[in-house]
Amino acid sequence: MKETVEAPPVGGLSNKARTYALVVLTIVYAFNFIDRQILVILQEAIKNDLGLSDTQLGLLSGISFALLYTILGLPIAQLADRYNRRNIIAVSLTVWSAMTVLSGMAQNFVQLLLA
Repeated sequence: MKETVEAPPVGGLSNKARTYALVVLTIVYAFNFIDRQILVILQEAIKNDLGLSDTQLGLLSGISFALLYTILGLPIAQLADRYNRRNIIAVSLTVWSAMTVLSGMAQNFVQLLLA
């Protein structure tokens, strides 16, 4: 009779660790999605509060967002191939959180664009 032997998990992570990582990354993704949509949801209030034109609002929600993802996507992917991905995610989340705080403190178009 053959005996089944349990193989060690691939990559050295237990199922519990994999599940934890998946849950954390899913939560991060959900907040990322909300963060991307919040400008569209609140655009009229932001427009009135900061005195923005439709063009400025379009730049904030369109091209500036796309350029940021385009410019930073490949360099961050290259870093992820070379260094510890957990640390890259942690640094990225820290920068993202800081920029979100700065967005909330913006008093004009330029500050909001830079944040």
